[in-house]
Amino acid sequence: MQGQLSEDSTGRVRKVTTRSTALVGIAVVLGSVAAGCSSSTASDPAPGTGQANGLIAYNSDVSGQVDVWVANPDGSGKRRLTRGSEARQPSWSPDGQQIVFVRRRGEESSDLYVINVDGSHQRRLTSDTELEDAPSWSPDGSSIAFSRGSCDPKCDIYVVRSDGTGAHRLTTTGSGFYPDWSPDSTKIAYSTTVADPNTGSDRFDISILNADGTGAHTLTSDLAGNSVWPSWSPDGRTILFAYHEDESVCSDCILTLAFISPDGSHVRHLDTGTCCPSEPVWSPDGKQIAFQNQQTIRVIKASGGSSQHVAFDGENHNPSWAPR
Repeated sequence: MQGQLSEDSTGRVRKVTTRSTALVGIAVVLGSVAAGCSSSTASDPAPGTGQANGLIAYNSDVSGQVDVWVANPDGSGKRRLTRGSEARQPSWSPDGQQIVFVRRRGEESSDLYVINVDGSHQRRLTSDTELEDAPSWSPDGSSIAFSRGSCDPKCDIYVVRSDGTGAHRLTTTGSGFYPDWSPDSTKIAYSTTVADPNTGSDRFDISILNADGTGAHTLTSDLAGNSVWPSWSPDGRTILFAYHEDESVCSDCILTLAFISPDGSHVRHLDTGTCCPSEPVWSPDGKQIAFQNQQTIRVIKASGGSSQHVAFDGENHNPSWAPR
């Protein structure tokens, strides 16, 4: 792999290969903040939110450092959960009572932590010398999938029991990022990098494997460009992801959101009205999608329409919708 993707202070993407920035920085936003990008105003309410879909966990730097926060989907009831060193990438337990997240330990390592939704009983789940990233709690509650590696440039998908024991590697290609479980906990969708035979450069694809590590195959190999950040629909019929048609990754790239069936068929796009949607996640009822755009969280109906800004404070990333 020739390099990873990272966001600079302006939100533009650059390739990085240094160990200190690779994993946590890899494609925090694959899309850049392109000049002239249109979006709805920050005062617009989120469409059809309310409390039926539960809380959204997310990252915010409003406290002066990056922490995990939770809030209602309309932006009300904001609460800071973590304090201390940098905390990112929350993922809910299936009962909605706990959140797993990533905490940095210096520049070259990070671990998984778990915290109760009321902010109590924070505890370390893993302890490793490498970078760990993008945890995803299985719907049956038994396991957490995540990325681990030096990511300079190697990274693989691992699974650990929810009590922190039994960590084991599922992929061996050195190219596995952003895992997401199927609703029945039998499969994992994830991002991978492959060498494009036409250009010779690296590109991102969406792949699937079984929970035991067998049966790995790529879904988006027939699509040109980059496909990243898979998110399985609650009914298991569709995988949502961010898509960029141009295979080159540059400061002016424009992303869209797209859907694909788990068998690789029926690809369609979702126009969000924004230039760089990323980190998409489904609402528990499958009717809405939250995503990150220009360091804000936005919500759109899964059927399409205008996306609306959710009034969280500070710069925001990594939305995660609580189960109902």
